[in-house]
Amino acid sequence: MLTRPHSKSASIFDMVLLFLLFILSFGYFLYGYQDFDLGRYHYDEAISIYGATRVLDGCIPYRDFWTLYAPGQFYTIAAIFKIFGISTQVARLFAITVLCLTVCGVFLLIKKFCLKIFAILAFLLSLFWLKYYLVYNRPGQLAMLFFISCCFPIISFIKSGSRKSLACAGALIGIIYFFRQDFGFYILAACSLVVFLRQMNHSETYLRDKVKSALKTKAFLFLGFFTVFLPLIMYFIAKSSFKEFTKDTIIFPVIIYPKVRDLPFPELKLDTLVFYFPVLIFLITCIRLLFFNWKDKITSDFPWFIMFLLFSGLGLFHYSNTRVHTGQFLPTTILAIILFILLLNDFLSKKLIIIRLLGNIFLASLFVVLHIYFCKSMKSTSAKLKYLSDNQDKSRLDVSCAYGFYDGSELAQSQIQAIKFIQSRTTKDEKIFVGNVRHDRVVNSDVMFYFLSERDSATKYYELHPGVTTTRETQAEIIDELNKAKVRYIILWSGSDDVKEPNESAKSSEVKDLDDFIQKNYKIEEIFGYYKIFKHT
Repeated sequence: MLTRPHSKSASIFDMVLLFLLFILSFGYFLYGYQDFDLGRYHYDEAISIYGATRVLDGCIPYRDFWTLYAPGQFYTIAAIFKIFGISTQVARLFAITVLCLTVCGVFLLIKKFCLKIFAILAFLLSLFWLKYYLVYNRPGQLAMLFFISCCFPIISFIKSGSRKSLACAGALIGIIYFFRQDFGFYILAACSLVVFLRQMNHSETYLRDKVKSALKTKAFLFLGFFTVFLPLIMYFIAKSSFKEFTKDTIIFPVIIYPKVRDLPFPELKLDTLVFYFPVLIFLITCIRLLFFNWKDKITSDFPWFIMFLLFSGLGLFHYSNTRVHTGQFLPTTILAIILFILLLNDFLSKKLIIIRLLGNIFLASLFVVLHIYFCKSMKSTSAKLKYLSDNQDKSRLDVSCAYGFYDGSELAQSQIQAIKFIQSRTTKDEKIFVGNVRHDRVVNSDVMFYFLSERDSATKYYELHPGVTTTRETQAEIIDELNKAKVRYIILWSGSDDVKEPNESAKSSEVKDLDDFIQKNYKIEEIFGYYKIFKHT
């Protein structure tokens, strides 16, 4: 069964435990958060927080700036900035809060099925994994928080058949679309399929009546979904255009993104086990589902839920399979952790000695891997913090938006020098352009420069992306916008010049219109490490 009776004292204990877990996770994520780590975080984090400042200025995603992100991240962080002020500290504390709520949500979810010890284990696994490769303010983090939230009404529906709960789940999935459109699609498809199969299995009537009942029940899921989804989509289509919206959020991610961002699976070894962990868990889940008694109304709630997790996890794995990178594997791995704990509890509850033995071996193996990743995470963070504490004067980021943060890398220090140079020669309302040394081949760009310098981009393409910036059409737009804004200063960044990924981003598009325009109309005024500052002639 999914629920257990609780006394009043037990409920109070649970609330206190949950509060303590939140405080524990907050302190753990807080450890080292002032390490700016520009070389690791600058691109993804900067897209979110600089985009939020554009929204605060009244800009509309897709119309006023190019992005393949869903809009929810920008508007949420913009609201946080509006309340608490614009700074890196505010953005990161918000990201930490989201992650803490997520791991506490995992605890509550597992507690629905298992003893508290298993829920705490799931909490710790999620906590260590999210900390191991922590990229702040990625939209997938908020999407995962809402995914955990939508699991609770789905459980309620599976247990009772409540259509109100199903409509609530649909509404939460609609919110997920607002943060990650691909996540929303996969989760909606998983939920829809499980609802249909459950209704077909539970109905004891003719096939035609079964299908009719299943479709009627699914209608409540889509009613909740479209109640949230349609107004949001209509708003952005109305504010931008249907062409811009579909081109940025659908056509580009589906057709172009895989070509220019694809990364292969790494060779199987100890350090790369994390990439194969979800595959193993999903395979075990499939095998376990084959042995459930689907006609048993008492125990069949559990398999329907793990089927939902399996389908959702496979969808998120498909997303991460496009770009095999630790950051992309965060969502599908969290789902794999939840499934792992649920299956472990299921195995250990069996009377067969062989199954219990396998469960214990699996648990012991997990603790070995957990120890490895925990130690690596703490060792890396401790080493950085020791360096920063010993070199505070050299590594302090002396700009207002990053007050209190440190980064001793050559990249960060040269960026701060370039920022202070630009700030001394421009006013806050003067626009600049931060580009790369070359634009016929692009991996990423220094979006963080805009945020830290408090200077806006003269072009809607503040994020330089392969497959977009490298085209003649986009470069013509950028040149036109630079001319219209009468941009005096252009900053060219060479931080990703040597990066060549095994995909089409490593190839030159042979389009050098923007590079030729800069060389013809601007001359070098200063060089700060990775940054060349050009002034209009």
